[in-house]
Amino acid sequence: MKVILTYTILTIFFSVIIMSWIELIVKYIRKNKRKKKYPRYVCRDCGIKFTGGKCFKIPCWYEGRCDVCRKIKIVTEVRDFYYPEFK
Repeated sequence: MKVILTYTILTIFFSVIIMSWIELIVKYIRKNKRKKKYPRYVCRDCGIKFTGGKCFKIPCWYEGRCDVCRKIKIVTEVRDFYYPEFK
C-alpha cells in the first residue's frame, strides 16, 4: 500500500512539473513568434504593383532576391518606392 501511495504521489508531482514546463515553453514560443518583417529589397514589378506606379526618380538597381515575390530579379531598396504597404 505504501509503495502504491508513493508511486501515485510521485506521478502527480512529476505530472505537475511537466505541465508547468509545457506551459512555460508555450508562452515562450508565443512571445517570440517571428513576426512578418517588412521587405528590404523589392523588384520593379512588385514595387509598381503596390505603389500604383510611384517610383523614386533615380533608384539604384542591382541583381538580387525580391523580398516580396522571392524571385531573383533586378531589385532596389523599398525606400525607392516610398515605403508602400505590402499585403
